Amino acid sequence: MHASIGMRPKDPIELAIFCNLVAAITEEACGVLVRTAYTTFIKEVQDFSVALATPEGTFFAYPGRSGVPTAVALPMEDAIKAIRDWQPGDIVLANDPYTTGGMVTHSPDMTMIAPIFFRGELVAFCWSFLHSSDVGGAVPGSLAASHDEVYQEGLRIPPSKLYRAGQLNEELYEILMTNVRIPYQLWGDLQAMISAFRVATARLIELFDKFGRDRAKELIEECMPRRKRAPSSRGYRRVPIGLSITSMTISPPPIPCASHSR
Repeated sequence: MHASIGMRPKDPIELAIFCNLVAAITEEACGVLVRTAYTTFIKEVQDFSVALATPEGTFFAYPGRSGVPTAVALPMEDAIKAIRDWQPGDIVLANDPYTTGGMVTHSPDMTMIAPIFFRGELVAFCWSFLHSSDVGGAVPGSLAASHDEVYQEGLRIPPSKLYRAGQLNEELYEILMTNVRIPYQLWGDLQAMISAFRVATARLIELFDKFGRDRAKELIEECMPRRKRAPSSRGYRRVPIGLSITSMTISPPPIPCASHSR
């Protein structure tokens, strides 16, 4: 059960240290991804992210200065439930918005999830996405304003194991490499994500060793309400609650968009 937002932590100093440590893990993983990625979408645009989530799919650690921080609000639950037998060494790949319950925003966003086990127990997931330069489809780069259906945007992959217990799924690899225009760049970017996962996994296991399994799990639960409170301290509490209407122009006429603030 998640700790309530009003709950007082057992040790506020220890909690602050732990939350900063897990956030630092994601920053380090992002640094690894940037340095080892192949494409300009990562190195120049920084259209990527790396984060840590609970076994239920709730994010508890994410970078504050690297990549796209808003991506960590995306839901993971459907993608996690799609895999029935998580094992050490598994890495799941997906880029389909529909079968992931919205975890993926559009087909170029290649997304990976890897389980983190500590002494045989699933204690967390490492999550990452990056915008791929091409996933096939009607045009180079896979996206165009002229598209009117998702099938034109290239290959769609539901949550599938790219690695099973550390072994490459050769069939999925061949499907990927056959359906994109720059396969070596896509594969290089995916390997960069895997390198980031290795670092994040090793660092989190070190923290579990240091704090102990039970206390580390408690601190993760305490970190989440602390993260929820953080935006309020930066002034977001002044945003009025209710329905606000805005509009933007992609092409005439203007397209109205409704948004709720909570």
